[in-house]
Amino acid sequence: MFTTVPAQEAFAKKVCLLLSTTVLLFVGGFVGVVCIGDTPAAAATWTDTDWSDEHWTAIDSIDADSTPGELVLLANTIRFIPAFDATDYDGVWAMAVWRDQLYLGAGDNPPMMTNGGEILVYDYANDSCDFDYAVWEQGIAVLKVHDDILFSPGVDSQAPSHHFGNIYYNDGSGWVRKETVPSAAHVFDICFRDDKLWVTSGLGLGDNRGVLYSSADMGDTWTEEFAVDLYPPNVLHRRLYAATEFGGSIFVQSDFEEPEEFVLFELKPDQSVVEHDILGYVVDTHAGFTVYRDQLYCLLPHAINVFDGVSFTGYDIPVGSPDYVARAMAVFHDRLYVGGNQAIAITEDAQNWSWTWIEDNTGRVFESLQMFHGRLYAGSYPDGEVYVSAVPPGGTLDSAAHCFALPVAWGALSWEALTPGTETAVKFQLRSAADETALPSATFVGPDGTAASWYLSSGTAISPVHHGHSCFQYRVRLESSDERLGPVLQQVELEVEDITAAPDAPAAGATLAVWPNPFNPRTTIHYALPRQTAVELTIYDVLGRRVTTLVRGAGAVGDFAVNWDGTDRLGRAVPDGVYFALLTGDGIHVTQRMVLLR
Repeated sequence: MFTTVPAQEAFAKKVCLLLSTTVLLFVGGFVGVVCIGDTPAAAATWTDTDWSDEHWTAIDSIDADSTPGELVLLANTIRFIPAFDATDYDGVWAMAVWRDQLYLGAGDNPPMMTNGGEILVYDYANDSCDFDYAVWEQGIAVLKVHDDILFSPGVDSQAPSHHFGNIYYNDGSGWVRKETVPSAAHVFDICFRDDKLWVTSGLGLGDNRGVLYSSADMGDTWTEEFAVDLYPPNVLHRRLYAATEFGGSIFVQSDFEEPEEFVLFELKPDQSVVEHDILGYVVDTHAGFTVYRDQLYCLLPHAINVFDGVSFTGYDIPVGSPDYVARAMAVFHDRLYVGGNQAIAITEDAQNWSWTWIEDNTGRVFESLQMFHGRLYAGSYPDGEVYVSAVPPGGTLDSAAHCFALPVAWGALSWEALTPGTETAVKFQLRSAADETALPSATFVGPDGTAASWYLSSGTAISPVHHGHSCFQYRVRLESSDERLGPVLQQVELEVEDITAAPDAPAAGATLAVWPNPFNPRTTIHYALPRQTAVELTIYDVLGRRVTTLVRGAGAVGDFAVNWDGTDRLGRAVPDGVYFALLTGDGIHVTQRMVLLR
């Protein structure tokens, strides 16, 4: 029984364009290609998705390392511009990347006890920011991803009583709210260890302690793991704010109230608790944690503390947050970026600092930072705008070389990329040679075989100038006329059909010449055969489509000539342009470029 799969059938027919008859065999999910009357060719594919660690031969204004599996324009690490106006709320307090989209947490200031909050989603491919979900809270402060699930703790429940606090999560099936955290008007943060969720809380009805809970069943039930008690008469309620896992321990930030004051608690795997003294100035503030160069960093409004595995060292910082949220940290191009009042600061050691330049910054505070598609995004207050590191107008990368096992008879160049808006583009050229040593001296060309053209559409057939070559390189050009946006290349694929018996042109002695060239509308194609063999002489256009076949059948030894009048196989005049004459036979594969100028 013979059957075909449409996508495979389309490509398999392309396999034998140079031959007379094609039969497709479907056996156990594999499409075999049988070319009646000639030797079948073998399919091969070169797929490139990794440009990191110098997996290229030349690069200019391209970032190949910031995001594995993506190639982007090299972002300006010190210049930030407005990206989009995200929300009518005061600020964007949290960001997280989940399933190739940027999620934002928006609310008023402070992000608790005021007017609710919402989760937004920014679709980079379409350059659009849309509403996703409204939390049943007085605000929103945290978004985190774990095991491909997006989480948010409920910072201040809108429930009339405060018996239970909320957690929210989305596993791809839609948002779920669980109002299950005991005695928690506030659920400030969430982290993960031992296949459990851990949350910090405070100010519950009848229990004003700050409590760290864990849950092994996605928040259905909770176990108290650690708490800070009241300290009357000066302190009548307690809170635990930021939390993270590092080195197997859970690090928890208190409210810095008496009696502990400025300490971080470390809950070790054996459940013992260590108190770490840190540098701080403001009580009741929500800190942030991040890992940078294998050390744990804790950000506070006017200080940053660095944990080396034993103790914390505190440093003053040149930016500060005027509100109780101080969590804007991100690693970008191996430097630590810290957001604060009217500035984003940069450091490599928490002691020496430089500054970004922010366009149109009129008193904004930068409350969240997130890497996304090789760019750094910054959420701001008070206008709810998002800023982004600017990109240059273009960049170029030359790939590493790839050699197929046999010379190529046919092929198509495909790629996957995000090109948001109308002002971003990805385009390619190819160069090829018989072996890798000859590749550097070859010229990168487009589908018409010239250096002036580029492959602009994925799936385009490669130029016949590459026929008979086995080693390839591509040049990719990323372009953008909008500094907010840049193309994102995710995969390049060169799919070819090999010549089973490698051509040996010097030994064979076959020649092909065209005169006049350019021509209008007729030319003569001269070819010579060194031995008696069956041959075909076929004309192709620059997209690799067969125009007409001039010779097919047995050929004697000697010199021959055939005229072409610039028409296709149906006798219709073809338009101006570049065409290729291709002579094939047993051990023969010769191409000649022609130009028709009417």
